[in-house]
Amino acid sequence: MLKKMRGGRTHQLMSVALMATAAIGPMVLAPAASAQATGERNFNIPAQSLGDALVTFGIQSGMQVTTNGVPLRGVQTGGVKGNLAPAQALSQLLAGSGFTFRINGNVVTLERAPQTADGSIQLGPVRVEGATGTSGNGYGDSLTSDRLATEGTRSYAPAGASIMKGGKSLLDIPQSVTVVTRQRIDDQNLITLTDVMSNVTGVAVDPRVGGGADFYSRGFQMSSVQFDGVPTYRSTMPSGNTFSASTAYVDRVEVLRGSQGLLEGQGTPGGAVNLVRKRGTFEPQISYTARAGSWNHFGGIIDVGAPLNDAKTLRVRAVAEYDRQDSFIDIVNSKRFTGYLALDYDFDPDTRFGMAASIGRKRSVLDEGLPHFSDGSNPHLPRSTFYGAEWSYNDVDEEQYWADLEHSFNSNWSLKIAGNYSKSRAHELYLTPDNSVSPTATTVARDVWKTYDGTRTFGIDAHVDGQFNLGQLQNEIMVGGSISRLHSIEHLAANFGAYPTDLYNPEANIPEPTSYSWSTTYLFQPIIQKGVYGMVRSTLGPATLILGTRVNWYKAVRATSTFSQDGVVVPYAGLVYKLTPQWSAYASYTDVFNPQRSLQANGDVLPPVRGKSYEAGIKGELADGRLTTSLALFRTDQVNLAVTDVASGEICGGNYCYLPSGKVRSQGIEVEVNGEVLPGLQLSGGYTYNHMEHIEDFASFISPKHMLRLWADYRLPSSLSAWSLGAGVRYQSAQERNGFRNSPYTVVSAKIGYALNEQFDLSLNVDNLLDETYFTTVGRDYYGSPRNFMLTLRGKI
Repeated sequence: MLKKMRGGRTHQLMSVALMATAAIGPMVLAPAASAQATGERNFNIPAQSLGDALVTFGIQSGMQVTTNGVPLRGVQTGGVKGNLAPAQALSQLLAGSGFTFRINGNVVTLERAPQTADGSIQLGPVRVEGATGTSGNGYGDSLTSDRLATEGTRSYAPAGASIMKGGKSLLDIPQSVTVVTRQRIDDQNLITLTDVMSNVTGVAVDPRVGGGADFYSRGFQMSSVQFDGVPTYRSTMPSGNTFSASTAYVDRVEVLRGSQGLLEGQGTPGGAVNLVRKRGTFEPQISYTARAGSWNHFGGIIDVGAPLNDAKTLRVRAVAEYDRQDSFIDIVNSKRFTGYLALDYDFDPDTRFGMAASIGRKRSVLDEGLPHFSDGSNPHLPRSTFYGAEWSYNDVDEEQYWADLEHSFNSNWSLKIAGNYSKSRAHELYLTPDNSVSPTATTVARDVWKTYDGTRTFGIDAHVDGQFNLGQLQNEIMVGGSISRLHSIEHLAANFGAYPTDLYNPEANIPEPTSYSWSTTYLFQPIIQKGVYGMVRSTLGPATLILGTRVNWYKAVRATSTFSQDGVVVPYAGLVYKLTPQWSAYASYTDVFNPQRSLQANGDVLPPVRGKSYEAGIKGELADGRLTTSLALFRTDQVNLAVTDVASGEICGGNYCYLPSGKVRSQGIEVEVNGEVLPGLQLSGGYTYNHMEHIEDFASFISPKHMLRLWADYRLPSSLSAWSLGAGVRYQSAQERNGFRNSPYTVVSAKIGYALNEQFDLSLNVDNLLDETYFTTVGRDYYGSPRNFMLTLRGKI
């Protein structure tokens, strides 16, 4: 019966998505007249460099500003203040600068001002209305209602981040935030969310048995993934709700490190991941990607965006992706389809509504890991070793739906409501070898598992933002609330030790089981988290004080065990001091409150993780915002972190139970830089030193002490400008889990690219260039990929 449920509705949804993409494509070839946002806004931009002023203008106007490659170094502006239409404010900012602008929908494009007959520059900026065309940034250029969109900017430096509920410059966020831009995703060929997170500063990736991965920052797990700022919680089952999300429909990935309790209530000190979706475009565009690589890896993407009416108030985006690949591991393979459709509609210049849907279908045979010797040594198995069976399968279907509404009451007050719903179904049949065997063993036992996981999640968040002045004190306030629910049902059946095999030559051609000696069902019905929150940012001169709090209500029901907490207060405080317009110093504090769902040996749910998190540092936005950099010092203390209860045996549904730990401390330093460090050279790099210790208890998991993530891409100058070269390094020191330890590793990658013409780009990426043999995690061993190649052709119409 479980197998029968694997097709059906998802196949129908796939067909709808493909037809929608094909139908929208021809529409984008018809140009549409431009529209301009109207209405006054409150502007308060002091005299400063023009580049910094334009960043502030984008934040205060709610518009996206692109410089179109115009150099702004050394250009100053006298500023602007008062209630003005965005075009009027921008005219004042540009007065005497030698630049003009044009507005397409919600996008401002900067241009050089025209010259007079005698060759002198016309000082007054000229506003061009109704201009068509794009920002001219090459492949992936997209002008949307998202004013922080990175697509088409060709930059690794973001204009800001929206993860703190409202777009803010990174200088104004008193925590560590990394934004992986669309350009970097394309340059490094980061096809899935797991690929992205493997390249983020300070993040370690731990593969899950059954697919997907867990993400760790500063030694702590990130428990949820946000889409457009609304959290979506994960099932406890390995296969369910895996979030091995495609990046095909993602504009950028924002990663906050440190406790995020103010954002979503579940304040894990690991941080938060926010995927920001692509939106419908003001200008017509069609882009496509074709790729081919090692181990029969083939795939393609078609991405269509367009306005659907002359006023460009109704816009669409449709994305379809197909990807299939074998593996360096015997028998392992996967086939994956992703479809995405989004609509945005402007009721008027102050009100926008958006909705979207995505479907994902994956059919695969997964690697379930390798054993190690019980003394911690490595049996040195070939990288192609597979302990599964020929009949193994992992079938996952996911559906996600989004809706959001934004409304500006006036120039100072606005409302945003956003919600999402997701549903995933995972069917699996697989073998897992014992984690550890005796150093003298020649055979290893294997358990066979047949599982079904069905998960439904729902989340909604609403908040009001406003600004007001009290004398010289400028204030921003945000008040809101959110609710999330997770329903999960898990059917498990197993035969333990049923298929022993040779340790060095495992047998995959074995009979499929027809019955199981053990089975159980787990039901979360449901997990509910509610909260109300508020935050005030008060600015006086160069100093901004940020105070906030969230009050949480939490309830989890699992089998006969229920855990609830009412009215838990999570405070937040931060201070940002502008040293110069380009540099700011900051400090922040927040409580840690993280309800847990794991069981103890007595059947009770673990108590919530509690603790405190501190961070201080300095940030910079240089070269008119084309380069961002940061230095952070952090410390987190917490108690009740779940550690594996090996002594009690595998009595919790065939798995180990857990114990609440004593005091755990994680502290260290992070350095990061993103953007254009030299003309044509984009760099993304970060180093993390993390010292983690279990002060009052034994250590279950110790994160890597040293991590380096580095990638650079250089566009050659002059007559060689069609060529680009890229190179990167991922280094990670040893990590430990339950007494086992893996070795440090260094993975080198490289890329060469060539622009065939204005429409086509060809690139060759090589990952693990030096063919390093390494394990990506510890506890259950997974080999990292050997040297592999990917040839990618990208184009646009």
